[in-house]
Amino acid sequence: MVLADISKQIIRYGFYALFLLVPLVFTTDNSELFELSKMWVAWGMTAIILAAWITNMLVTKNFRVQRTPLDIPIMLFLSSQIISTIFSLDSRISLWGYYSRFNGGLLSTFAYVILYYALVTNLTIKAVRRILSISLISATIVVLWGLPAHFGVDPTCYVVRGNFDISCWTDQFVPTVRIFSTLGQPAWMAAYLSFLLPVVLAFFLKSIFVSSTKENVGFLSAWKNNLLPTTCYIILATVFYTALIFTNTRAGFLAFLIGNAFFWAVLLLVSFKKYILPFALCTLLFALCNVFFGIPIPQLQQFSLGTSVQHEVMRAIGSLDTQKQATSSGETTQTPQQTDQNAQNAKNAQIESGVANITDSGNIRKNVWKGAINAWKAYPIFGSGVETFAFAYYQHKPQEQNLTSEWDYLYNKAHNEYLNYLATTGIYGLGTYLLLIGWFWFLMLKWLLHEGLGLLHGEKKTTILHWFFAEIVHLFKHTPKESTLNPEYALLSLSLLAGLLTVYISNFFGFSVVIVNLYFFLAPGCLFILQKRFAKTSSTTTVSASYADENISLQRYGAVVALWIVCFYILYLLFRFWSADKAYALGYNLNRIGQFQEGYPNLLKAVEQRRHEPVFQDELAYGSAVLATIYAEQKDTQNAEQYLRQALTLSDELEQSHPANVVYMKNRVRMLYELSKINPQYLLTALQTIQKAYQRAPNDAKIGYNYGVLLGQTGQVQESIKVLETTKKLKPDFRDVYFALGLFYRDLATKGGTSVVSPENQKKAEENMQYILTNINPNDKQVKDQLSSWKS
Repeated sequence: MVLADISKQIIRYGFYALFLLVPLVFTTDNSELFELSKMWVAWGMTAIILAAWITNMLVTKNFRVQRTPLDIPIMLFLSSQIISTIFSLDSRISLWGYYSRFNGGLLSTFAYVILYYALVTNLTIKAVRRILSISLISATIVVLWGLPAHFGVDPTCYVVRGNFDISCWTDQFVPTVRIFSTLGQPAWMAAYLSFLLPVVLAFFLKSIFVSSTKENVGFLSAWKNNLLPTTCYIILATVFYTALIFTNTRAGFLAFLIGNAFFWAVLLLVSFKKYILPFALCTLLFALCNVFFGIPIPQLQQFSLGTSVQHEVMRAIGSLDTQKQATSSGETTQTPQQTDQNAQNAKNAQIESGVANITDSGNIRKNVWKGAINAWKAYPIFGSGVETFAFAYYQHKPQEQNLTSEWDYLYNKAHNEYLNYLATTGIYGLGTYLLLIGWFWFLMLKWLLHEGLGLLHGEKKTTILHWFFAEIVHLFKHTPKESTLNPEYALLSLSLLAGLLTVYISNFFGFSVVIVNLYFFLAPGCLFILQKRFAKTSSTTTVSASYADENISLQRYGAVVALWIVCFYILYLLFRFWSADKAYALGYNLNRIGQFQEGYPNLLKAVEQRRHEPVFQDELAYGSAVLATIYAEQKDTQNAEQYLRQALTLSDELEQSHPANVVYMKNRVRMLYELSKINPQYLLTALQTIQKAYQRAPNDAKIGYNYGVLLGQTGQVQESIKVLETTKKLKPDFRDVYFALGLFYRDLATKGGTSVVSPENQKKAEENMQYILTNINPNDKQVKDQLSSWKS
């Protein structure tokens, strides 16, 4: 096989591998099980496809990038990401993306744009159709992997622990309540299935009407003629829909309802008689699924038997008696919630705050959205920087968020893709993003009127709607003629449009992940190819592949070799980064269970493999600080000094390189507090750092609490009380704030002694302690003991 043909094959099969592997791949020993590896696959395949594409151009001397109708919007959007990265609060994070996610960073956007142009330049209709088929194969595996988890039997836990149960997940991440399979979170799986369900329906209709060898054949007769594929597709659609229900995600379910309505509305307008029976059948099957398995919208649950039916099924297989709460002790795997430190804080947050129930996600979203808008007002043109929402949100966090069950969660996304772009890339970023979507839909609606709805000319106008849209077609001067578009491709085009519509809706209530962004950027390219928008262009420099291989110059061969050396080097760097993350994950988990000496070599390995990765440096700095205190207690001054210097060097470097990163500020305070056990002077340095964090996060109750405590511990009791009283107003149910205030008022009351010299301050101390017993936790033993000791 000649070199030009090989390069074409690599491009084609690279895309096939991309859509097959990204939804499926996950690891058990990285810091993030799902998204990290998916982004790595996307980056790796992008490097391979780009190298093959350039190779083909070098060999054939045909240097061409296909022009598309979206060129200007794409370039404008890409420019917004570049400008926002340049002026970012943290340019490194804007370049790579927020650690553990990476999707959304400038490098990932470059990858998606490269893939878009590689697809439209090199792939054919046949290849696009195969991509859709492969997507359905991959989704089938995803669904079959995830469905058993709903009934307490999760294959992922077998991979992680060797047990067919759900014991590998935390109580914040229970698949019997919301499945997520290999996608990582229920909302992401729902968005994925919502996009592909219309594609399954298109294949179902294609197998009935397009594949039939006889014209004007009825629905049932056509089904009978293509019994096996038609039956398989309708079963697949039903299974996908059931899995969508089991994700228990309102946004994804609503997105599918709207996308599905659009899909069938267009078809029924084209030919009511032809599509009414398939529509009725699919609607009936989906309705039965809702009756037996539930509806992810609480207001509609009364129409479902889902809860009782699922309860009986789970009881029958014994899963209700075997469910276990997950613990992270000794484990080397983490869920995404653990990566964000959400899961480990959730239970403590509820105890500390007195929140008895989980706050409704809709109310939480409103607060996060409000913070996003506030952040945009501070950086209106180009935003705070690509993927820097976490730091911008700290500064503009609404006070109301402190009263929710997620009051101390770290939000690295706005949970609304549009507001996320607004906050991080400003009005220019959001404007170009909406322009990209809007211009694409203008082109697609124009296509529907000229091509899709043009099929009405072959149908009898049986309804007012038929007549109305036929007249619209006439208005656009589309005269009846034989369409150049295969009906199968028209169906697939319509299904992709419906799928993209679900993506836009899902993104309004959440944010995109790797597989969703792949569809967002590449589905328009697939549509352009299916609609035959690109004429077969010829170039005077284009020659046959075999002739090109025979006559290629030595310089071009050298360029091809150098190109693939660069490609494999990029793949090597990605593998090295991925391997470093495995070492980091192990060291991180060992640190969390107090095994700092065992965790240190792994963190050191991670830093050595990825020297300037701030997340690795941050964790190593804290681990080194703990080891320094351990050796200091053992009177081993040499090792204590060595680890102390390493901790300070790493932390100082982070502070200089990432001055706006509140997360690193908080971790630096924790590190310095540890070192204060060796030298109390480090408390003053910690105080300076927490003061900077407090200025950047004035409404964060936990930072305010820590700032107040450090002020008190450094002898500034009056200032400490002022900060804590302010924090108390931010979060009136923060137990630790009242306890700290009680201690500091007591300190003022006794002036550091044992006898009360200021009854007024003693009264305030007792009032704060009593508030905890009256309003937060009447059984708080620590408070009761403290009050008893004061009385005695």
